Amino acid sequence: MAIRIENNGAAFYRKAASLQSDIKNQKFLKSLANMEAQHQRIFTEMRTTLTEKDKIHKVFDPNDEVSQYLAAMADTMGGEGSPSVADSLTGDETLEEILRTADSFSFRRNEYEKRIPF
Repeated sequence: MAIRIENNGAAFYRKAASLQSDIKNQKFLKSLANMEAQHQRIFTEMRTTLTEKDKIHKVFDPNDEVSQYLAAMADTMGGEGSPSVADSLTGDETLEEILRTADSFSFRRNEYEKRIPF
């Protein structure tokens, strides 16, 4: 899920950058996309360190519904992590609006994660 969210976030910032006419804003948004891509690489590397024991499912899930649910959450939470939000960018958004949109996802994700019992 983390890798997918970071990939979606990078795509969001790349799309936002491509629609900006201001060069400074383009560079800033591209730098955010690069940060998200770096996060994705970190999570991908972390996954390679998992042992075979770590990869064993801890719950009975013969239809892989947990993965499907998490993928849906990654794609629909809104903000920078949602492909539909990236698709809705028109180029008329201000930098502030783009960042507020991106931040709304992070806020909702953090609120969601607070409710997960560990």
